[in-house]
Amino acid sequence: MFSRALLKSVRHFEVGRWSFCTFRAMCQVKKEASASFVPNFLRHQNHATLNERVNICASVRTFSSKSSDTATSFHIQNRDDFNARVLRAKIPIIVDFHAEWCGPCKQLGPSLEREVASRDQKVMLAKVDVDDHGDIAMEYKIMAVPTVMLFKDGKSVDSFQGNIDDDLIKKFVQDAADS
Repeated sequence: MFSRALLKSVRHFEVGRWSFCTFRAMCQVKKEASASFVPNFLRHQNHATLNERVNICASVRTFSSKSSDTATSFHIQNRDDFNARVLRAKIPIIVDFHAEWCGPCKQLGPSLEREVASRDQKVMLAKVDVDDHGDIAMEYKIMAVPTVMLFKDGKSVDSFQGNIDDDLIKKFVQDAADS
């Protein structure tokens, strides 16, 4: 796994849109990461373009801080992942637009996960960090976090903003599972 110091340094380099990510940090990641995690170009080349560095930092951040994917919930990795797992899904998908620094998001997330997990995979939960995926958040006009949207057949059909009580969460998820 990654050392704590490395993860702190990689997070430090993620300030802004990861424009401060350096190759030195990536080399350390390469040494500490498993072979299945490190992108092929990093294993076989001694340099990376700025876009490749941005992608590596995003992958490291996702790998280090968002490893709580379950059978009923998952973290969105990029635009293509959002399109494939949310917009083309055969079942309803609840999308939780959140941020790591958001207190209400940290309270709402576990409640949503519990309710979705209790629905026997009739509905799934996708988590979108608005700091990592600002383009997706802007496309859906997310103005505040947490914002939760229900997607069915590739379209947003219902939503709410803010931390709501458990009874309303239960009703929202139940309605999604029944749709």
